[in-house]
Amino acid sequence: MHSIKLVTIFQKLLGRVYYLLRKSGLTSFSKFDRLVVNLYHAWKLLTERSNVSLLQSMTVGTNGFIDVGGGWGFYSKSICEFVIRRDNRYRVVVFEPDPVNFQKCSLLLQAFPTIELYPMALSNVAGELRFSSDMLNPANGQISTFGDLAVMSSTLDAEFPPFSQDNFLIKIDVQGHEVEVLNGGRQLVGSKKHRFFIEFDFATYPLKCLEVWGTFLKNGYSPFALNSLGKWVQITDIPSQRPYCDILFLNERDRILLLHKLL
Repeated sequence: MHSIKLVTIFQKLLGRVYYLLRKSGLTSFSKFDRLVVNLYHAWKLLTERSNVSLLQSMTVGTNGFIDVGGGWGFYSKSICEFVIRRDNRYRVVVFEPDPVNFQKCSLLLQAFPTIELYPMALSNVAGELRFSSDMLNPANGQISTFGDLAVMSSTLDAEFPPFSQDNFLIKIDVQGHEVEVLNGGRQLVGSKKHRFFIEFDFATYPLKCLEVWGTFLKNGYSPFALNSLGKWVQITDIPSQRPYCDILFLNERDRILLLHKLL
């Protein structure tokens, strides 16, 4: 929990410094952006080592990583460094609708030319949505009826046909829009072939977190989360007492495989 708070504080600080320096015109856009994203990536590696190790290990047995709400590209870069340098057929697909975050993400991932990077949102409808950006804290941007930006959207089922033979590891971090993303991927979720890594923000979106939890349990998935010792364990109750929590949802076959790894 402390690492999540530290990352949030650090991201807010970077956002404020970035905003003030860009506004003053005292720094080169490309050079400063590169410095900011590299600092951010290094900090996240220190504070989210358990998440990174888990996701990297969960790429085994899949042929692609879908990053819904890619942000500045931290998780996608971590997956690329682990997989693509050894297997350039492995797909990494990133969706990020915030123009500022998309630019940062592109910088961080430019060393991986095979990556698929899309400046768009995923939702329950394809078309145009409104997006609220936050220059002082880029991680807070979200789909909103009263958003200041128009962004294009698609759905998981449209982008990744459920009848394909692909097996994906899917990370979703979309600031309260998770329900809509999953509703746009009903067939993908229902196929029970894929692995889902979801950020839960109980402090801000408690009812939506309950709905996401119910969606996966109804479809036969088992949840895993970090315990107080920093170990990934299977859980039976929704950890709503935590303000933030990352939860991995696995089908029965993958649940057994992960439990063997954790023993």
